Amino acid sequence: MAESYTNIVYTKKNKARVTFKISRETVSRLSIANATLVGDFDECKWNLENGDKMSILKDGSFSVTKTIDNIGKSYQFKYFVNCIGPDGNRFDRWITDDSGKIGSLSDGEGHVNSLLTFENQRP
Repeated sequence: MAESYTNIVYTKKNKARVTFKISRETVSRLSIANATLVGDFDECKWNLENGDKMSILKDGSFSVTKTIDNIGKSYQFKYFVNCIGPDGNRFDRWITDDSGKIGSLSDGEGHVNSLLTFENQRP
């Protein structure tokens, strides 16, 4: 649901720095005021308070770079965004990455999450 750009830079053995970005087109279309990356990174168990706040960039997109300490496994994630409706009221929603670069996986409870995998991606 969110067009994004995900860049992976491999660092030390079994680690990577991943940049998650929500495109300015998605930000504009959904009138996103702020965004947080939430997932099963670092055993946070989908805790919004432990999520990574995304910064707004000059081009109008949102971005955050995260170090992944174990690229030997996959991670599920979503973006928690606060939007401004046409009436000026704010509302929250969860959005997934649908850029085609990231996989998806059902969580077994009727929801679909974005899936970040590193298999066969290391140069």
